[in-house]
Amino acid sequence: MYDVSCSLPPLGKLPFLEELVIQGVETLDHVGHEFLGMNDKTSVVPLTLFPKLKTLQFGDCWWWEEWEDISEDEEENNMITIMPCLQELRIGNCPYLKALPHRLLRKASSLQVLDFYGCPCLDERYNRGDRRDWIKYHTSPRL
Repeated sequence: MYDVSCSLPPLGKLPFLEELVIQGVETLDHVGHEFLGMNDKTSVVPLTLFPKLKTLQFGDCWWWEEWEDISEDEEENNMITIMPCLQELRIGNCPYLKALPHRLLRKASSLQVLDFYGCPCLDERYNRGDRRDWIKYHTSPRL
């Protein structure tokens, strides 16, 4: 996906999507619930978002600042499954991205690779001490 509008479409509802690369979206500054395909009715029905996604990559999103996390209620809701097959998350050259969505990543129970580069805000936040311990605690138990 190259240089689309400021907000991303609800890609989480695409049932057969296995790899998603979001590259060079210079106008992107926020990734919210709309990307997952969540809405107000999500909590009352069983729902799997990004059911087959294995690889997710963001690159050269120069103005991206925030990746909105799910709420505590959404994390604890067993009716919502998010990215159950996600194995790799890679983020490159997103210098203003401030944080990773911890609760969302805990829902991605198959996550094995979490890699970011060219992201000084993430480096400053997560590369103090042992990043591996932080990642294990705040994300998938498989990391």
